[in-house]
Amino acid sequence: MRRHRLPTTLVADSLIQVSDARTRNVVAAVAVGLLVAVAFVVVVGVITDAIDTPLRQRLTPLFAIDYPIWAANALLLGGLVGFSSYLRRQRRSSNLNAMYGGGFLAAFAISCPLCNGLLVAAFGAGGVLSFIEPARPVLGGLATVFLAIVLYRRVRAYRADCVDCEIHAPTVEPVKVEA
Repeated sequence: MRRHRLPTTLVADSLIQVSDARTRNVVAAVAVGLLVAVAFVVVVGVITDAIDTPLRQRLTPLFAIDYPIWAANALLLGGLVGFSSYLRRQRRSSNLNAMYGGGFLAAFAISCPLCNGLLVAAFGAGGVLSFIEPARPVLGGLATVFLAIVLYRRVRAYRADCVDCEIHAPTVEPVKVEA
C-alpha cells in the first residue's frame, strides 16, 4: 500500500538534500504550518470579507483589533498543524479536535454576524448587533488564548517524552579536599 504525501512534504524533501531525517521532518512541518497559516488568512479573509473582494459585501465594519487577532490565530493554527504534521511524521499520535475548534472560533471571531444567517435567525438582527457584534473581539482573544494553550501543552507533552530533546550537561564530580 502506497502512502500519499503532501505537496509541501515533497517540496521540502526535494529542496533540502539532507540525510538527517529530523531536519527534513522539521522543514516539512514548517512548510505545512506556513501553508495552513496562509490558507487560513486567505480563506477566512475572503469568506468574512476582511479581504475586500467582489464576492461578498460586509455589513458590519471590522474592529482595529480584528487584524492582529486574525494574524495571531493564523500563526497559532499554522503552528499547531505544523507541529501535528511533525508528530505524524514521527509516527506519534496527534489529536486534531482542539485545532478544529480553535480555528472555527477564530474564524467566527472576525466574521460578520449579520452575514451569518444562523445567528440572525436565532437572535434577530437587533440581538446580533447588540450582543454578538460587541463580543467578537473577546471571542477572538479567547480563540488566541485557547490556541496558544493547546500549542504550549502539545509542545510540553512532546518535550516530556522526547529523549533527544534533553540537553545533557556534563556531570561534575565533587572534589574532596583533604586537610
